[in-house]
Amino acid sequence: MRLEPILLPLLIVVFVFSNYGKSKEIIFTRIYENQIGYTVNGNHVEYPQFTATRCGNMCLQVHTCWVFAFNVDDNTCRIYTYLNPDETPTTVSNAWKTFGAIGNYFFVNLAAVSNTWLQGEAMCQNASGTIAYEQDPERLKLLLQWGGTSSAWVGVELDTTVNVWYDNWGNTIPQAQWGPNEPEAPYIKSYYRFSGTGLYTIWEGYASTKPSLCVAP
Repeated sequence: MRLEPILLPLLIVVFVFSNYGKSKEIIFTRIYENQIGYTVNGNHVEYPQFTATRCGNMCLQVHTCWVFAFNVDDNTCRIYTYLNPDETPTTVSNAWKTFGAIGNYFFVNLAAVSNTWLQGEAMCQNASGTIAYEQDPERLKLLLQWGGTSSAWVGVELDTTVNVWYDNWGNTIPQAQWGPNEPEAPYIKSYYRFSGTGLYTIWEGYASTKPSLCVAP
């Protein structure tokens, strides 16, 4: 067993009082914990001689940062400013530990059994969650990279009575990142994918081998 000079917690709670569109309290969760030697796929800036908590605070000062990595051997901090639309993790030394603002999100059906959007919604409910959508594009990419999937059913639906798209919280999504030529009538459900990055519409009976992005209460 490898002995590390620094023992890091599984959770890092960071407080911030600046207005960057993020909560004042963010919990960064250790990700890739069971995939030693991997981290997220994206662009980063490195800072030497940081603590893990200071690294998390630095991440919160960057509007596009939802994930950071910390090297326990030399105390180097990596702030990820942009994540690539690619679920393939990046290979790093075992000294790198990655923390992401995953929140209460989780996936069901990562084994990717063929199912419809409605079945995916039911799977989330059976796991005591709700089918979800994250409006911040960088955090959404983080979630898919963390889940190791290139696409997922998400909680975005068309209210046909008013012809408006809503997320799972009942919010309109004026800044939604739609794929090319989307949204497409007459479809009323949606999924997100990395290829041609964005939201794509489907009819509710369409089946595909996708997991569902869920959120716990």
